[in-house]
Amino acid sequence: MKEFQRWYDKIPQAKEVFMVLKNMPENDLDKCSKVLYGVIVEHKNSDRNSSKLSSLGTEKIRAYYKSFQKRRWYDQNPSMFDSARSLSVMDPAQVKSIIRDFMFNLKMKGLSSIYDKNKADS
Repeated sequence: MKEFQRWYDKIPQAKEVFMVLKNMPENDLDKCSKVLYGVIVEHKNSDRNSSKLSSLGTEKIRAYYKSFQKRRWYDQNPSMFDSARSLSVMDPAQVKSIIRDFMFNLKMKGLSSIYDKNKADS
């Protein structure tokens, strides 16, 4: 029997970040999710300048529509909801790049200690 995998379980960097974010207190999650969303917006804006097209596939389309049911832990925080919904339809290379930039931005904004503390706790 095939084990259920969430979209972020398939990308080790995303899985680690989402597990840390999932266990954060709401105040810390809010700060970090806003940084993540900002990085995603930057990536989307830079991608608009390129002419590359990609296909999502039925699995990602189904997950995108399911995101409106608001059952998952990240659906309750607006920035996290938008971030997860955007990341879930991106290809793994884009997600890895965003995660790398997210970690860099946390450090630049002085929030890496919040992430590191919650990583140690989870």
